[in-house]
Amino acid sequence: MDRVDRTIAWNLRLLTPLFGRPSEKHNIGLQAAEDEATHVLLLLRRTAALSASQIRHLQTLASNYRSMESALHELDNAFGEFKAYMSLPGFQMNMLLPAMISNAGHVPQNPVAWSDELRVRIECHVERWQSQKKVVEQVRMLLVASNEAMAVPDNSFDDLESDF
Repeated sequence: MDRVDRTIAWNLRLLTPLFGRPSEKHNIGLQAAEDEATHVLLLLRRTAALSASQIRHLQTLASNYRSMESALHELDNAFGEFKAYMSLPGFQMNMLLPAMISNAGHVPQNPVAWSDELRVRIECHVERWQSQKKVVEQVRMLLVASNEAMAVPDNSFDDLESDF
């Protein structure tokens, strides 16, 4: 790196961090600074190109997507607990949740940063989840109730002083 590059890198480092995200490293190379600046500029340009209604739609979609992820994680946790109670030999079941499988990669928090194909895929998953939301909640409640019933020890009703 020559002297001019070091001066530019030093001046870029002194700028206030965007979005309150300070850089983790004190010395960053010029290429890394340029890559981050290009990424932020492209994101800002894309945000400026969107209308207010498009931004609201993306924010609503992101909120619904986070709700869907939360509900599916709760369902997956309840099913995991159910499987733990049913630890019988040969009882190997997995719940394959489509949203968790297809989005195994990282989904950016900012919906403006989503690619068009990722947005379409998320819209499809959210739409399907919203149409089946009540069923998913009923299955989760059934699993939670089953887990509570299985958590009771087998001999908990043996010491009753009843004639029955």
